This record gives sequence, structure tokens and C-alpha cells, in this order.
Amino acid sequence: GDPAGIGPFVRASLPKSPAALVVCDSNTQALGRGVEASLRAAGLRTGFATVPAGEASKSLEQLAPLYDALYELAADRRTCVIAVGGGVVGDLAGFV
Repeated sequence: GDPAGIGPFVRASLPKSPAALVVCDSNTQALGRGVEASLRAAGLRTGFATVPAGEASKSLEQLAPLYDALYELAADRRTCVIAVGGGVVGDLAGFV
């Protein structure tokens, strides 16, 4: 898919959000970079985090890098977290 529309969508849907964290796995990393570029073009600060693909990544160990990425982004309650992929990626991004 073409991720170009996600930046304008997030900007319109969450006008007070200054930043977004993109979470993907090793299978969706290239698409995730396109999502990140669209978000930046829409004026959001971005962070990027990748977890290994597969069910084994659904763990507390894989949450740590996501929390680190949020910290580096100076995330607050207005920060948007975007999962690029489903399953494990969606679960981790939703939890964090």
C-alpha cells in the first residue's frame, strides 16, 4: 500500500498531536519508513521502532525498545503510536 496519506490523516484526526511513534516488525520495516516519511511531511516529530517478526516477539523484552523510543521522542499523552503490521506489532504498539 501507499502510506503517503497517513500523515495528512493523522494531522487531521489528531491536530494537537506533536509526535508519532511508528512501530513495525522486520517484515514491515520498509513500509514503516514510508509511513514515517508521510508523518514528517505532515509536520510531526517521529520515532521509529522495529521488533523481530513472529509470535515470540510478544514479550516484555520487546516492549523495552518501544519505551526507549517513546522516551527519546519526548512522548506525552498526545503522542500518536502507529502500528505498521498486524498481530504482534499491533499488540505491542497497543500495549505500549
